[in-house]
Formats: sequence, structure tokens, C-alpha cells
Amino acid sequence: MFQFMKFSRALMGSQTLRPYTVGRYNLRNKSSILAVSREVELALSAQEPVVALESTIITHGMPYPQNLETAVEVEQIIRKEGAVPATIAILRGQVHVGLSAVELETLAEKKEPCVKTSRRDFPFVLAKGLNGGTTVSGTMLVAHHAGIPVFVTGGIGGVHRGAENTLDISADLTELGRTPVAVVSAGVKSILDVEKTLEYLETQGVCVSVLGSDNRFPDFFTRDSGCKAPCHVETPLMAAHMMNKWQEMKINSGMLIAVPIPEEHQAEGKLIKEAIDIAVKEAELAVSGREVTPFILQRVFEITGGQSLKSNIALIKNNAKAGAQIAVELARLKSSTSSFLPPTDSPTKKSGTSEQGRPVVVGGSIVDFIATVMEPEIKFSGMTHRGHIRQSYGGVGRNIGDALARLGCRPLLISAVGDDTHARALTAHNPKLELGGLARVGGASTAVYCVVLDQAGEALFGVGDMSVHERVTPGHVSQFEDEICCSPLVILDGNMPLSTIGYVLDLCSSCGVPVWYEPTDIQKASKPWQSGRGDKVTFSSPNLSELRSIWRHLGLSELPPSNHATEGEDLTDILGAIVHTATPLLDTMSALMVTLGPQGFMILRKASPEKSNDPLLPVLRAPHSSDGIIGLHFPGQKNPNVISVSGAGDCLAAGFIAGMLQGHGLSECSALGLHAASLSLEASPAVPDTLCTSVLPWGQHQSYKIVS
Repeated sequence: MFQFMKFSRALMGSQTLRPYTVGRYNLRNKSSILAVSREVELALSAQEPVVALESTIITHGMPYPQNLETAVEVEQIIRKEGAVPATIAILRGQVHVGLSAVELETLAEKKEPCVKTSRRDFPFVLAKGLNGGTTVSGTMLVAHHAGIPVFVTGGIGGVHRGAENTLDISADLTELGRTPVAVVSAGVKSILDVEKTLEYLETQGVCVSVLGSDNRFPDFFTRDSGCKAPCHVETPLMAAHMMNKWQEMKINSGMLIAVPIPEEHQAEGKLIKEAIDIAVKEAELAVSGREVTPFILQRVFEITGGQSLKSNIALIKNNAKAGAQIAVELARLKSSTSSFLPPTDSPTKKSGTSEQGRPVVVGGSIVDFIATVMEPEIKFSGMTHRGHIRQSYGGVGRNIGDALARLGCRPLLISAVGDDTHARALTAHNPKLELGGLARVGGASTAVYCVVLDQAGEALFGVGDMSVHERVTPGHVSQFEDEICCSPLVILDGNMPLSTIGYVLDLCSSCGVPVWYEPTDIQKASKPWQSGRGDKVTFSSPNLSELRSIWRHLGLSELPPSNHATEGEDLTDILGAIVHTATPLLDTMSALMVTLGPQGFMILRKASPEKSNDPLLPVLRAPHSSDGIIGLHFPGQKNPNVISVSGAGDCLAAGFIAGMLQGHGLSECSALGLHAASLSLEASPAVPDTLCTSVLPWGQHQSYKIVS
């Protein structure tokens, strides 16, 4: 029996061997039969979600160019859901896990002979140096050895009609009985005997489950084969929990998760049944063995006028989405830490605050480059100016998540990065930050922002590439719905797409979870109101410019024209104007934090003066309060050791939020926030290494002035 060499990351904890080669990782050496793409190997090394894909769909299942288009689109769907696709095939006698665009096209065009490769065929195909499209059984075998627990296909093989005479039973079933990989498919192909297939799977000890509201087992082109699966799971998260227990038990048989084809794409029942009956009879006279299934599928395509191919493509895409979601949930379960607990070196958490979950941050992750020009005059003539350039890690959401992690709050960060060196450096920056919600987008660049400062430290201009944030879609965020719905607080920043902001606000509103919205800049400040969901924001922390942007969008009274809060009369006028014009926002919002740079910040809420220092969590929704608007000004702390102002506002928010999660009053939260901001000012990184629970003034109070 042909045996694979042992490769890295076998499913149940084998040793890891990862020699580096240019462009592609060979798990042992260059002569190894298994080559893993750089993208897949990096994902496996980081224990990120990976989804295996077969290649017979490309080589034998569809005509060109639909086969190539479908293969590319399926990989894109998997990446969009936050996982890494790993299409498995044999090229010139070497097994590849993860294919490049050129390799996909080579298989799809079929210019070279390509063998349909099951478990039994590997020795011959590899020894001859041939190309091979791996079947379900072949792909399962490779996926297991590579350490990929989730495999997506269209439909598995099974017991053929008349198998009592021909003994024609697909190797997919025996592979499921001995290889611990979860196969996500639209059930079994309708051309087979579904009832006997389910019986055979039971004999093989395979856990069969339907992903849906009931256990009606699908048969590829239609949602209901007339047979029942032993069980069903309602969500990808439940499927992941099932897989997690399956792995903990070290059950050495596979698992089949059947995903019904979407209703709008299922073939018309009578038409498809008649076509299959005709094709099966023709196949009995024309072909045998491995040629039966391709022959029948081609004839069904011809008889149905192409309807079967459209349904086939739709179900494969639907399976890819479901499989990726399951893989992401499984990876998150494997890497998740315990629920939110107060810092061990801080005062005991007060009663009344949420203990069910941990804070969730949905926001941007950015690598910042800060260039400071050290010459008095800047000439845009192509010349090189003398200056200093430094790199740091930013993104408002990432900064707040980083700071909260250092303060013991154990947040979950939901964000997106590319597949590049910036992503690896950024994710390694703070090991305490939970990154199970990070979408790693193959072929994309991690968000980068470059700002040019003059000698005085004032920003002259900046250039940003933030397109990867568009990949933080509602679909990606929805994978963490359970985590969000039990969170004490969700922090959301304006770098997110408008659709995602709307989705998060709707979800949190339906679950009764408060949302802290951080505007990030004047162009993004009003996004919740642009989405028509501004009334679902619980807290927000704009600066003066961002607050003006929100008010302009809402058509409210304009603030005084000063761009900065200064000492004396200007500050007094601005504080008074903020209180005077804040009423419409506080009709729905619990509190508004307006940051004022060196002059500190202001908290506005509906409360009586005697209740002004009450904790903000648990949330008492403002519309139910009959109290008037109260403004509390917390002056900034003088700091002679300022190195960088980047990140101070984010650390202010994080310190304040940490206090809220502990159930402290406003003056205590403010002391924590201002101290965290001061530490940030004294360091180059946006979130300094010095920030930790032991250095914050837990239990101390910050003085404030009531502004009417």
C-alpha cells in the first residue's frame, strides 16, 4: 500500500517540519511529493482556517471556461469568509496543496492529459509524473496529511443504482470511514441510490449531519432526497462545535456535513428525475467504472438544457461559503480564550456589570509610517529631504483592542489584513490580543497609512491604502454573532464599510448590547447616521471636527468656528455650545465623549448633577430618562515628556472603557483614560508597552467641572 511521507501538522498534533523554499513550501524537501503553497503553509502555521478543495470538478466535472471561472469564484468566496482556500491537485507528479492562478488555468484548459485520481491511483500518477485531478477520496487523504480538517466539494460519490449486482460503490464512502476529515457537500449526487448510501455510511461509522433547520437529506440538485440524516445542526458554529468534539474524541472516521442547495437554484424535481433516469440507462450500455459519473452528469446537462450545470455551480458556491464559515468557527474555538474577567491586579469588579462575555472590537488594523521632515522648507520637486521615518502599528480598532488586551479585558478583534510581511508583523505585535476574528485576505495588502509631518510635528498630508477593510463584510462579522450577542460592549470604528456598520448596529440592537462608535476621521464620523442607524449608537467619542461633521449631516446647529479647544474664553464658549446643541444626539445615545486634545475631554449625558458620576454600564437608555443634559469637563493632564500624540486618543478611550467594564463611576473611568493617554504620549508606539493593569490608577478619581 502506497504510504505518504509524514508531512507537517497532521491533524492530531504531529511534529512540525517546515523548511523554507522560494515561493512554495515543501514539507520535507524539494524532492518531496507534497508541495504546499506559501499562503496555505503560513495559514496552517498560524492555525488559521483553511478549506481544502478537490480538483476533479475542474478537470472532469465541468466544461471550459465554466470550470475555471467556478474554481476562481469558489476560492474568492472562501477568502471573503475569512478562510484560506487550498485546492489540491497533482502537477507533473507532485501533489500540490494550494494552486496559483496559472496552475488553476493549466488544469482547466486540459491541454495535458489529466488522470482522475482517487486513493488507489496516487502511486501510478506520481511515479509517471502525470497531472491528476483529485477526487473526494484523494482530496481527503491529502487534506488529512496536510492538517486541513475541512474539505468542500459539490456532492460525494456513493452506492450506485443496481450496486447489488455490480458492487459499484464509490471509494468516497470507504475514505469517509477511515480518514478524519469533515466533508461539506450538497449531500450525495442524485444519480445514486441515496438510501443505500446513507446505510453504507452508517456501517462505516461516519457522522452524517445536515446544516439546516431539519434533517431532510439533500441529493445534490434538490433540497430533499426523501431520506433523513441522523442529525442536523442549525448554524456553522454548531457544526464547528460538533467537529471540535469529534477531534477531541480522536474519532478516525470522517464526517459528512450536507448543505442543501439554495431554493432559488434547485433544479425542477420532475425534470431532473427524468433526465437522470434516461442518463443512467444510457450509461449502463455505454460506460463502466470511473467513467459512469462524468457520463451521467454530462447527459443530464444535455437533457436539461444546461439547468443542471447552473444548479451545480450554485451549490458548489453555497457549499464553499458554508465550509469556510465552519472552518473559521472551528479555528476560533481552538484559539479562543476564556470569557472576560477583570484584571487580577485591579479592584474587584462591581456588581451589575456583564460577566457573560468579553468586549468585541470591530475595526481597522493599519501599519503606520510617520515621516518627519527636519528641514524648514519642503519642496515638491523630487528632491530628498532630511528627516526621520518610523513604523508603528495602528488602526483605531486595533489600537483600542491592543490597549484593552494590555489592560486585562481580553477583547476579540474583528478586522482584516492582507497576506504580506506587514500582516505578520502586525499580528505578532501583541500576543495578548485575540485575533480569531481576523480575516487574512490572500492577494490583498494590509492597510498602510503614511503621514508626512513638518518640523513642528503638524501633519502636512497623508497617503492611505485601506481597501482591505472592505473585506470586513457583514458575512465575516456574522461568524462571531454569538460572541457579539453576549458581549458587555462592542467597539466599532469608522474604517468599516457602511454595510458592516449597519449590520453590527442592527445585531447589537436586537441583542441589547451597547455599541461604542469611534468616528476615526471627519469623512467617516457620520457613517451610522448615513446608514439610518445612528439611533442605535450607545456611546461615541468624536473630536471637535468629527462632531461638527456629524452635526452637519444631521442638520443641527453649528459649533463655533475654532478648530481647536484653547484655554480661556474660546474653550468656555465651545463647551457651552456643545452642551446646548447635543440634545438631539442624547435623545437616543447614552453618553457622548468629546475629545479636546490637550484640554482633556467632555462627557455629555442625560442625568441630574447628583447622578453625574454614576457608572455607564449597565446601560440605562437615555430616551427613558427625564433628566436634563449635563456636561462634565475633565481637563487634560500636563505632560512635559511628549514624544508622539499618535494613539493618545485611542488609549484614552481604552482606559475609559476598561473602567466602564469594571463598573467604575465616570470620574474613576476618566482617571484611567487620562493616565493611559499620558503613557501613550510618552512613547513612539500608539499603544505603549508600558500600558498594563498594574500601572493604572485603579480606584482614583479625576476632578471635573459641570458645564451648563
